[in-house]
Amino acid sequence: MAALSIRQAHKSFGPTAAVHDFSLDVGDGEFVTLLGPSGCGKSTLLRLIAGLETLSSGEILLQERAIHDLAPSQRNIAMVFQSYALYPHKTVAENIAFPLLMQAPLPLRIPGLRRLVPGCGALGRHMTEKVASVAHMLQIAHLLARKPAQLSGGQRQRVALARAMVREPQLFLMDEPLSNLDAKLRTSTRAEIVDLHRRLGATFIYVTHDQTEAMTMSDRIVLMHEGQIQQIGTPLELYENPKNLFVAEFIGQPKINLLPLQFADGMQILADQIVRGLPSQIDGMPLPSHNILVGLRPEAFTLCDPGEPGALNGSIHLVEALGNETHVRLMLRTTEIIVRVPAASARGLKAGQPLAIRPNWNSALAFEESGQRVKADALRAAA
Repeated sequence: MAALSIRQAHKSFGPTAAVHDFSLDVGDGEFVTLLGPSGCGKSTLLRLIAGLETLSSGEILLQERAIHDLAPSQRNIAMVFQSYALYPHKTVAENIAFPLLMQAPLPLRIPGLRRLVPGCGALGRHMTEKVASVAHMLQIAHLLARKPAQLSGGQRQRVALARAMVREPQLFLMDEPLSNLDAKLRTSTRAEIVDLHRRLGATFIYVTHDQTEAMTMSDRIVLMHEGQIQQIGTPLELYENPKNLFVAEFIGQPKINLLPLQFADGMQILADQIVRGLPSQIDGMPLPSHNILVGLRPEAFTLCDPGEPGALNGSIHLVEALGNETHVRLMLRTTEIIVRVPAASARGLKAGQPLAIRPNWNSALAFEESGQRVKADALRAAA
């Protein structure tokens, strides 16, 4: 049974469709990331699930129960915002306890009445125990008496997570929760969220425009563009088997190299160079007779001697040493590509030097000039 089902969801703001014909099933305990550029509709979709926006059409079901017409407070969903949205005048303990307080009887919300109503004392102690338990799990128990202004960005993020966890919701929604953290803290907090997901066994839907977050955290990625799904799959599936050029270019760092392959007067011209010895198949399909774009990841090249069969010749534009590997920006006449080279093989390479490379054709992807994968029909049949 799917924990969350979205069926043909559509959301328009006037004439602009922010989410169009969106359908998705999220499994119980799954970590699904909505990935895409700014303005693609991922945050709007998250707000639709939370009830902060209303659907124009379609359905949203949580544990097979329709929730799209329910108020946010009735959906049993917790949301962690990009800005953390902590109350600055409340302590950490009070911030974490606030969702429980709002669900409690009215006397418990008013400190002066708690002692006068039977049962309120026990309920208050139960809330305090839950806050302490969640704070201990997130290693912020020593911060419970502080105010948000006294916390670092990473600590505020943990408080926001604790406030979501204390309700024990059926679904966690996270809207770019790491975007306000520095690079080092993003890396450590990313690992903490993955570990938290594993320990809770809860269902997470995570929104980001950062492909590194999506690739390292997700069970599945939903890549969106202009309000529509481009592809759904595991991180490795999107990297190795993109359905179109948008997916291929968005996933991967450095991005995929695109080399035009043209056919003229019986010659095969790749990146404005006449090449010989092309394989009879590219991307698992017979070599077409019309012009295509060949996609090759930066690691799909080896250095070779000029004049070797199948070699491409260029000049080095820039060398970027990254420790264990080096990125070499290479000009092939009018086309710049990036080649990932082991650090040991890159010693001595300098800008302006000539360099020859040989593509690994077993790793090549082929795209029509329209952006569709040459084998798109075969991919759709297998999906």
